Amino acid sequence: MAVPKGESISSQIQSRKPPKKLPTQRKASNASGKMPVLAQPIHVGHFLLMVVMKLCRKVLLMDISVKIGIYVVGVFVASVIADLFVVPPMYFSRRDNLLNLFFVNFGWIWTVVMLSVFISLTSYVYTGCNVNLVKKHLLRLAIATFWWYVCTTAFDHIAQTTGICTEIKLTTRHKCKQAGRVWLAFDVSGHVFLLTHNLLTIVEECRVFKDWRRLRELLQNPDVQQMRKVSSEEVNLSKDANEKLTPYIKAAIIMLTLFTLVWEFMLLITSVYRFHSLAEKVAASMVSVICWFISYRVIYPTYSYTIPYPGQTPFRYMT
Repeated sequence: MAVPKGESISSQIQSRKPPKKLPTQRKASNASGKMPVLAQPIHVGHFLLMVVMKLCRKVLLMDISVKIGIYVVGVFVASVIADLFVVPPMYFSRRDNLLNLFFVNFGWIWTVVMLSVFISLTSYVYTGCNVNLVKKHLLRLAIATFWWYVCTTAFDHIAQTTGICTEIKLTTRHKCKQAGRVWLAFDVSGHVFLLTHNLLTIVEECRVFKDWRRLRELLQNPDVQQMRKVSSEEVNLSKDANEKLTPYIKAAIIMLTLFTLVWEFMLLITSVYRFHSLAEKVAASMVSVICWFISYRVIYPTYSYTIPYPGQTPFRYMT
């Protein structure tokens, strides 16, 4: 092809190049959906709640077998240290410290109150808002209270019947202490039993929160009725209750975590100071483990129709 006069081949090639995009054109192409969409920023309060709940899960949702090992071995090791070394006294080793007066002395009441709230809220959600089933789930606390009362009463009876006062004429434990004497007996530590009993009960009951997100996903699944053989009414009631009550359930989890940390700290203090002998403290921890085993590994699985185990629900969301 002939090249017109006054034009070079290179100038013709440049004239055929497509025009450059203007900035407005580039913005238009970016807005066409090719650019990645940035996530919305997380609110500071929401971020802090996520961190707190992560810590709560670490404390409460540890495997129960690991917890039992830590508590029993911890009581034994701390008791050995107390027998071999003189641990210097501190504020929390005094019987009149605030944690002991207002929390440990009323430890079972605190535990029952908080667990009553937690069990009521969670079971109301995963039973399809069935109040009668919620009452059955609360029966577990009645069984736990039975163990607490029977065991602490038995400990006092053993100490009374097997003991002797340093003043022979004083034949009862109460009179012996009133006279300022020492009652020599096998006195199983009620504090170690109470604290370990509190801790094992809290950990076992809080297992229902481990897969709480999975329950929500299951309730959102359109096929949940066929998957779990439940009615649409149960699904809708549970879904609505889940949305409304989960913030309160998280608040209960935070409170139970705080109580757990207090009970664990006071268990360490009780074990490391010479309030009881090594045998008395280890025996108390073992009795609490036996009570836990009979309840959560024998009674509830065997008689689940009368007293359901934690998380027993037609939705079967727990792994």
